[in-house]
Amino acid sequence: MIGIKADMRAATRWLNQLERREVPKAAARAINAAMTTSIGVGAKRTAKDTGVKLWAIRRRFFAKARRRAKASDLSAWFDAGTMDIPLDASRPGKTGLRSYALGKPTEAGQGAQAGGYYIPGAFVATGPGSNRLRMYKRTGQVRAMRAGANKGMRKDALETPTMRIGGKLKRNTGLAIRKDGAARWATQFAFHLKAGLTKLKNKGAR
Repeated sequence: MIGIKADMRAATRWLNQLERREVPKAAARAINAAMTTSIGVGAKRTAKDTGVKLWAIRRRFFAKARRRAKASDLSAWFDAGTMDIPLDASRPGKTGLRSYALGKPTEAGQGAQAGGYYIPGAFVATGPGSNRLRMYKRTGQVRAMRAGANKGMRKDALETPTMRIGGKLKRNTGLAIRKDGAARWATQFAFHLKAGLTKLKNKGAR
């Protein structure tokens, strides 16, 4: 007769050590994958809702503060709050022409517009030292310069009109977290946990 006795205490200790080491790592990677997916989907939905080009949202959205999850701290966050997009925001296009975030700014009636957004009292002009069309709106009274090289010349108090998309960005990103992010989390947790176990198995086999 051959007797075999399993040492379950040793097996339990090993499983507990494995759980403490690999599960947090897998969870952190899954959380970060879910966060990246949520940011991307939220930005795309907001671009569709507002008519703003995706690159303009991403350029400002992805520059916001964020913290990635770690095995020692299974929490992650990013800023999806207020975001203002200048109505004349642009970047060079593929053919050398400029691509505007909402569309080329043009004067219309008693104001100016970009895409579907109209600003009463605004006007369009090229920026200083550039041929890029900019949108401006006066914010104060015109005053004359009293000294210096520009003495006698008038000076306007100007600002660039912006559109605020923070509310839609927050709602769309929240929806993405609940749907797309949750699905991403589930698949990524299983994937990274399996990858961690496989790595340990291969390491033990050597």
